[in-house]
Amino acid sequence: MGRPFWVRLHRWAGLAMTISLVVVGLTGAMLAFLSELNHIVTPRLFPPPRDCVALDPASLIERTPVGSGARILGVSLDEPGVAIVIGEVAQAASSEGSGQYGIFLDPCTGEKLGERRDVAFVDGWDTLLPFIYKLHYALALGSVGVWVQGIAALIWTLDCFWAFYLTFPLPRQSSEDGPRRSWWVRWKPSWRIKWSGSPYRVNFDLHRAGGLWFYPLFLIFGWSSVMFNLNAQVYRPVMGVFFDMAVDAEPAPRAAPLDNPKLTWREALATGGQLFIEQGKIHNFAAQKPIYFAYSLDTGLYFFGVRTSRDLQTHGARTWIMFDGDTGELRQVHLPSGQAIGSTISTWLGMLHEGNVSMLGLPYRILVCVLGFVITTLGVTGIVIFLKKLGARALHSRRVVARRVLAE
Repeated sequence: MGRPFWVRLHRWAGLAMTISLVVVGLTGAMLAFLSELNHIVTPRLFPPPRDCVALDPASLIERTPVGSGARILGVSLDEPGVAIVIGEVAQAASSEGSGQYGIFLDPCTGEKLGERRDVAFVDGWDTLLPFIYKLHYALALGSVGVWVQGIAALIWTLDCFWAFYLTFPLPRQSSEDGPRRSWWVRWKPSWRIKWSGSPYRVNFDLHRAGGLWFYPLFLIFGWSSVMFNLNAQVYRPVMGVFFDMAVDAEPAPRAAPLDNPKLTWREALATGGQLFIEQGKIHNFAAQKPIYFAYSLDTGLYFFGVRTSRDLQTHGARTWIMFDGDTGELRQVHLPSGQAIGSTISTWLGMLHEGNVSMLGLPYRILVCVLGFVITTLGVTGIVIFLKKLGARALHSRRVVARRVLAE
């Protein structure tokens, strides 16, 4: 397969994922500073953090007002200055429809700050940023969008390899091509932008050089997007071929949902805390702060995430356990690092994708924001190149037809 084949493959791959890249780029640039935007756009739901001792997850859940027909699914302490209790309401219980909603509480007092439903723009500005997040990973199309973005991410990852190859200089045809120069010298122009060139030349250089300068990040973000959207279908099978992966089995759903487990929220919190102490001794880590605590009716399992000494990100937690809602039996443990090399790599991919790496801090988040605009630029410049080539081919075809007519 020669170079023309890879050119055509790159062209059609780019066209297939252009919309996805533009959406991902623009929304990703914003999501790099999601926490700050939350505090600016919806200050009533995300007040500034203050020094205090936060209530434990069970106390926050117990103090949360729940309407008739609604139930609590869990609580998150991930965002500074606020506790978010996740609730769910059934269709029959509300004229506004079924779905999840967040109840925002002061983490120190349990005082209610407001609510936000999981429906785009129903609550005005309150739902703007959640909508942007849905656009980013699923084009706001639900499960169909997750697949679409996952396939686009897979194409993007593969395209990184042949697009990189296409930046290589053309092979020398003969000694008449001019003075003999090294391969590296001939590759150097691919890294540069000739600002004094024609508009098309500048556009082409932006596309090629932009792809080269940010190439490692493109590969990281493309493959991590596959991890988020096509984890079981593509990511884990491929990574499992090369690396040892921790077994994060998807828990099987029960025959019937377990609405009322034997362990209450408070009892489950105590059980989870004890399990974390035991696992900390086994795996040599220290628990620091509970981040999220949830219950799944479909599986009958409690899900408890705690920030530990194994976590490497700026905020949040990637150390978690799952245990039975009736018996408290431990079902699964996930460590962000040190459990398996493939899982540690996955943790790093996730943190780099989210701009959430403690040792890199604000400069890396700024880089992620810039990367979002670069991705958008590559999508747009790629379309310009395609249209230019398409116009040139159309003009050539018309000239061929004209010559044939004149020849007749």
